[in-house]
Amino acid sequence: KNIDLYPTLLELAGVPLPKDHIVDGLSFARVLLKEEVFPRDTSFTWFPYHGSGISVRKGDWKLIRRFKEDRRYWEGMVELFNLKEDLGETKNLATQLPEKVAELGKLIDEHFEATGGLYPVPNPYFSKEAAGRTRTRATEVDSLPSARGLVPKQSMIGMINGGIRVIPKGRAPFLGTAQVKMRGPLTLKLRARTEDGLGGTGQIQWRTDEQKDFPSSGQSITFQLPSGNDWQDILVQVPVQGRTGIVRLYLPGAKAMEIQSIDWSVAGQKGKSWNFSSVRP
Repeated sequence: KNIDLYPTLLELAGVPLPKDHIVDGLSFARVLLKEEVFPRDTSFTWFPYHGSGISVRKGDWKLIRRFKEDRRYWEGMVELFNLKEDLGETKNLATQLPEKVAELGKLIDEHFEATGGLYPVPNPYFSKEAAGRTRTRATEVDSLPSARGLVPKQSMIGMINGGIRVIPKGRAPFLGTAQVKMRGPLTLKLRARTEDGLGGTGQIQWRTDEQKDFPSSGQSITFQLPSGNDWQDILVQVPVQGRTGIVRLYLPGAKAMEIQSIDWSVAGQKGKSWNFSSVRP
């Protein structure tokens, strides 16, 4: 009863309900303090996790209607429990009491109609192959040895099959590193793609060992990440003067960028590189 928490906490704190604010829930403070009976015996809960579903609680009965079958975690698409006799929800009575399932299921349908809710439907364009390729798991950089030395700023790093995904979390997301210690000019070889395959314009910024801060202008260069769902090979000449201190690799706008490898070199001699081709979520 999450909608009931707000008015309950206000009443317990002695704070009146705001006059210009619509409050959907009811306070159950008197149920806690005076053991009074709650004026509503029916409540609905929508949950987006575990395949997503909706449940209705009416009196001692609880009906759960799920939208995705997964018998590792639950029994069937519909579960019915008598909470008075089975508080731990261990015995599904749905097949034994179809009338009760129909009764409570009708309440769910009426609730959806009254609130304008929408049931999830299968995506006709879903591709298992594409989903497997782009499935992302967020990770700490320290738990991904191949990414050590890269510091995500206003972004986070996730793992995909054969690469990493840098996910924007701010207005100017980038990967920073202090491990490219070479005298310029430098060459960057980047094997990457955008998550949506539409490409975009990225940017490289640097400061040298002699500089305490990044200059307000200059010392940056843009690069174009071509469109396409396959890995794209980008070669960028970076006109660094002096020895690099910190290098930043900015994402193409607000798009997530998937990276398979980053290679820095100078005058044809290999410098610092990262390779994520063996990464698996």
